[in-house]
Amino acid sequence: MNTEKDSDTVHVKRIRHGGKKTKGMIMALAFVGSWVKEKRLKRNFSQSTLGKKVGVGKRTIMDIESNIANPKFQILYGLVRELKIPIYQVFYPEIPEEFEDRTILFKEIEDCSDKEMKIILPMVRELRGILKEEKQKKKVKPIEGKECSH
Repeated sequence: MNTEKDSDTVHVKRIRHGGKKTKGMIMALAFVGSWVKEKRLKRNFSQSTLGKKVGVGKRTIMDIESNIANPKFQILYGLVRELKIPIYQVFYPEIPEEFEDRTILFKEIEDCSDKEMKIILPMVRELRGILKEEKQKKKVKPIEGKECSH
């Protein structure tokens, strides 16, 4: 179980602990790398500047952007906060970025107080149930002009 680490990252190519990376984890790493680079460039940060803001070295940022390093949670947290990366996209990279309605919904939920969440959650569940029922009715709808014979 020999893993080589620097103080900031676990290098993906060197992990020898027998744990398998899922397709989702690999997608998430690729997402993080590409988003870090894109957001860093939009904010006109150098790799060194971003590293200083997050508390790591330039090499760590380079490794993350190149998808060869898996950032520790503390670093990921700093990157997400500093670059304003939507956290759900880190864990659900298969959701397209253009899916703006989902982004807006998550932002609205994120801004809710605990009291508001207790009121909203049952309503959301009920609404989803209604929408699922409507979807099922559309699937079962008989084709026009054809009658069932028994």
